[in-house]
Amino acid sequence: MFLNDQETSTDLLYYETIARTVVRFIRETPSAPVTIGVHGDWGAGKSSVLKMTEAAFQGEERVLCLWFNGWTFEGFEDAKTVVIETLIDELRRARPTSAKVAEAAKKLLKRVDWLKVARKSAGFAFTAITGVPSFDQLRDVADIVTAFVKRPQDQISVDDLKSMAGHAQDYLKAATEDAERLPEHIHAFRSEFEELIDAAELDRLVVIVDDLDRCLPKTA
Repeated sequence: MFLNDQETSTDLLYYETIARTVVRFIRETPSAPVTIGVHGDWGAGKSSVLKMTEAAFQGEERVLCLWFNGWTFEGFEDAKTVVIETLIDELRRARPTSAKVAEAAKKLLKRVDWLKVARKSAGFAFTAITGVPSFDQLRDVADIVTAFVKRPQDQISVDDLKSMAGHAQDYLKAATEDAERLPEHIHAFRSEFEELIDAAELDRLVVIVDDLDRCLPKTA
């Protein structure tokens, strides 16, 4: 006997009451962010509950419901950033003719790019103090060194070493400055994300993340 494991928006397991509860809870908390978890064993029907929840919001112009499969982001080093970028792109697709949405999305994506760089730099500033750099950070320093040694037969002078040290110090200084500005940019990101939601003329943004139970704890 073969069993179909495909999720469905049709209530075959009498779980519609659960989906209705989730939908009602979302509708009753419009002004505050809320996180709802649907728990159950593998194959219990969690994805179907989420599909029924998604179906309940279809056709509502001022509600955007986005579906993500968490397992597809398992291989990414920074899964949260990938989700945020995808979220911004989906908002832009939902309002393809809106110049305000396009401009707000473009502005926000630039902010996300900065945060990605800042997180990397801030990590370097932190590990420079602890003395335990990561592989990526070591690679960045190696790039600085490689810039001075183009060919194996090159001879490195004292001036070359001083110049290389100066470049490394500049890198650490920039990393420290980025780390200090990180909270400022996080607050700015939140503000600009609200601007994007307002530009899209949405009352609610519902983000459904499925298959989190298949992800490693670090990703989830």
